[in-house]
Amino acid sequence: PLRSLISLSLSASQVSSLSLQVLIHFDQYFTAFLLLLTLLLFTYKAVLLPYPPGIIGWEVIALLAWSGTQYARLYLGSMGNKLEMRSPLVWLLGLSGVSLLGEIFLISVQTYVLRAESFLFTVALVLTASEAVLALYTVFQIQNEHLKPF
Repeated sequence: PLRSLISLSLSASQVSSLSLQVLIHFDQYFTAFLLLLTLLLFTYKAVLLPYPPGIIGWEVIALLAWSGTQYARLYLGSMGNKLEMRSPLVWLLGLSGVSLLGEIFLISVQTYVLRAESFLFTVALVLTASEAVLALYTVFQIQNEHLKPF
């Protein structure tokens, strides 16, 4: 029994991406940090800057929607990568587009954008794009592995 397990583990190839998993893990902490910091910056801006009525509420809702999309995207990407499943990784790719749009909004279309926000959301944008590229590569690797003859 032990020899068959050893030979089985030697013959099975792993197609999940360590680089993708490291980026996802880092991005989970970065997203939490960015969410808390941006909420604090919204409080700062609401007190010191003259916002048009009702606008700051919509911008906070946009931030919360972005963070929800991020965590759904990261969960699906991590699960798809670890289990070597294509469909969660494809969902990560689709949600990456939504997340990128949210990051572009939070960098450029807000009423007031501070330098810290601009820098941090640019880092988030680079992370999201990098994860999408690695996820696409991993999807192709998984597809090729499933097409191999035994």
